[in-house]
Amino acid sequence: MIDKTIAMTYYKNKVKYLTLKDLYLGYKYKWYDVESSTVPIPYFSKDEISDHEYALTYKQWKAILTDYFKTVLDHLKEGNRYKMAHGLGTIQLVKYENRHIDFKAGQQAMKEGRLEKGQFLRKKDYDLDGYAFKLKWFKTKKYGVVFRNKYLFNLWIPNNVYKELHRWFKADKSRIYKLSDS
Repeated sequence: MIDKTIAMTYYKNKVKYLTLKDLYLGYKYKWYDVESSTVPIPYFSKDEISDHEYALTYKQWKAILTDYFKTVLDHLKEGNRYKMAHGLGTIQLVKYENRHIDFKAGQQAMKEGRLEKGQFLRKKDYDLDGYAFKLKWFKTKKYGVVFRNKYLFNLWIPNNVYKELHRWFKADKSRIYKLSDS
């Protein structure tokens, strides 16, 4: 029988979100000004400070990754697939038909008797000609994924990046048609 603490730890690890700070803590060549009076964020011990030529502070490391992510995003905006390293599969922005439920019109239609209870009146979102986009991660063996329980892992677009992409697609609605269907 599994101990409760092990099961709880497993559950907590299963839902842990990995952030840039977590990834930086895995970087071998961390650097921090030891003479500074502040505590490094994210925190790491003095034993982990490296004198290697590739040693980076968290701010430098984050700036490099931000530029890298912008390059990947520019590649994805054109409708291309991006193959991730280490056999993690590929990612792609895909479009799908975006239809929202129109509650006000649905209530009015129910009062008029045009709809029965349990039916919904849908409307199209006309910002992007009735389409929306999402990030799709192709995790099948065909695309090189080698880990087990691949359904425990997800990728998504942060809200600020999603809003920026939405504005970019909205500025020229023909751009959404470069994306493949989901």
